[in-house]
Amino acid sequence: MEWSDRYSLATEAMDANHREFMICVTRLANAPDGEVLAALDGLIAHSVEHFELENRWMRESGFPPIHIHAGEHHRVLALLQSVRRMTERSAAAGRQFAGELPGWFENHLATMDAALAAHMKNRGFVPV
Repeated sequence: MEWSDRYSLATEAMDANHREFMICVTRLANAPDGEVLAALDGLIAHSVEHFELENRWMRESGFPPIHIHAGEHHRVLALLQSVRRMTERSAAAGRQFAGELPGWFENHLATMDAALAAHMKNRGFVPV
């Protein structure tokens, strides 16, 4: 995955988080077999921090559909743990998952994250 301005939500803190996510996904997709599990662990660690940060922004800004967006975060983290168990047996599982993440990310960004960014802007909330 490579950053493009089309992914920008014009909210620097969110954009920085998304750039880091892309780096983690690319690292996983390109990792040699012996490094796939470590790359997946890096993606998991990033995702936990990323989602906790967005969840905090939703709480602090009074984002009405927080339960929907936070629920998506919860489901993705559960999926990441499942993929990790599969990747312990086969590096191919982690690499295949990395190949599926760009599509999920683009949809999540265009719907849930875009709605959160618009809400924060309308509220004058500046995420840090």
